[in-house]
Amino acid sequence: MQLALAERIRQLEETLAGLHTQLREIDQKIQVASGAPRPEAAGLPAAAVAP
Repeated sequence: MQLALAERIRQLEETLAGLHTQLREIDQKIQVASGAPRPEAAGLPAAAVAP
């Protein structure tokens, strides 16, 4: 039972990580479409903005 639970938690963590990546990509597209300044233009790496 504990192994099955641990496996399910691992799967959910992977799903959450994937959703987080998708959300960052969508957010970046919205920022670009809205004309918001890009972090690279301010001399910041893109990773500095996205956790």
